[in-house]
Amino acid sequence: MEIDDAVRITEKPSKFTARELEIIRMLVSGFSDDGMSRLLNRSTRTIATHVRNVYEKLDIPDSKDVNPRSLAILRLLASGIISIEGRNAKQ
Repeated sequence: MEIDDAVRITEKPSKFTARELEIIRMLVSGFSDDGMSRLLNRSTRTIATHVRNVYEKLDIPDSKDVNPRSLAILRLLASGIISIEGRNAKQ
């Protein structure tokens, strides 16, 4: 699996580190924690910490009623931090 080139960070908010922005692109591209771990050559525990930090900065609730990745992607799109572009995207 590759990071989707259509996923763009449109704004570099200061609240995210460079690594967290990389994690965000991978989350939106559909990577699991294990997949990110292999690609970045980091432990799954380290990746889980980065993901948790992203969730905290986006105020994602720790609830069994909410899919945190989906909600994070929606909040990233709604806030304009990311955009998804490509030949299939509507103009």
